[in-house]
Amino acid sequence: MSLVHPMEEDEFTISKFIDFDKEGHTFYDNVYLDTYKYVIKIPLLSSKKECKDIKIKKFSLENYTFLFSYE
Repeated sequence: MSLVHPMEEDEFTISKFIDFDKEGHTFYDNVYLDTYKYVIKIPLLSSKKECKDIKIKKFSLENYTFLFSYE
């Protein structure tokens, strides 16, 4: 018995995009899980040496501006 329901292939979609955090002066590679409305933010280039944390947070692409998307 499993607590997690199996997903069909067409249910799970992701989007990838690059953005820039003005406050932290960091570029992020983002993997957006459309089905769950979460984003995984992976730092690419940062002016701060200590900023190497991967962030996972609830997110919506509505009213959001990013540099570009890719596959």
